[in-house]
Amino acid sequence: LLDEDGSGAITLEEVDLMLQDPEMSAYFSVLGFDSIQSERLFRLLDDDGSGTIRIQEFMEGCMRLKGAARSIDIHAMMADIRALKKSMEKHLRVPDI
Repeated sequence: LLDEDGSGAITLEEVDLMLQDPEMSAYFSVLGFDSIQSERLFRLLDDDGSGTIRIQEFMEGCMRLKGAARSIDIHAMMADIRALKKSMEKHLRVPDI
């Protein structure tokens, strides 16, 4: 059970507990995460930055972590970073490097 306290959301402490389970630990190990990296995993899954992960966020996040990044995913991320850079340069008036 992921949601130990029945709140409808998963906390960092619950992720720590989950990663102590050998089966869950093995699954996340295949994705490149071990119990030492529970906070990193939690931050990746906490899309809205609320400090808790809704069950839907957890499931969607796990699906995103499964498998290698596709080229379209990488290009979408690069486009987002370029747009963010332009926005920051516009607001901060940072000269081009």
